[in-house]
Amino acid sequence: MTDRKHIERLFRENYSAMYRLAAILLKDDASARDVVHDVFAVLLRTEMETEVGAGYLMRAVRNRCLNLLRDMPLTTGVERLINADMIAADEDDVLNREESLTRLSKIIREELPPQCSRVMLMRYEDGMQYQQIAEQLGISKVAVYKHLKNGLDIIRRKLTE
Repeated sequence: MTDRKHIERLFRENYSAMYRLAAILLKDDASARDVVHDVFAVLLRTEMETEVGAGYLMRAVRNRCLNLLRDMPLTTGVERLINADMIAADEDDVLNREESLTRLSKIIREELPPQCSRVMLMRYEDGMQYQQIAEQLGISKVAVYKHLKNGLDIIRRKLTE
């Protein structure tokens, strides 16, 4: 049974590790704090029949982060991928951002493996959900996730070259 004192103890013992995981996955401090707080808010509202431990909390944070990333609009994902420092809006930054977006589009269309490129475009250009992509291409949702992860890894590598 999960009671308030147990949840407070879990919070004190696990908050920093949960926050670090969310910050690494989301690359945004405010969103990371929100995710961790949401996990504890759900615990407070839900009557759990078994003891909740650190493993459960870390999985809950990871799953919430993945859901946020999955549902993130293309512009937000691209902006985070390119760099957070490009937020300033003077003319040089706007030109750099446009060049980066053009380069990103070229990488996706020309330098990724064909299936990976197709999945990336369906997800970020067409805004399709993982399940929709999987059904249309005749692959599993896990394969969609792996193609997206592989594509993002290649893009990160190419953009830092």
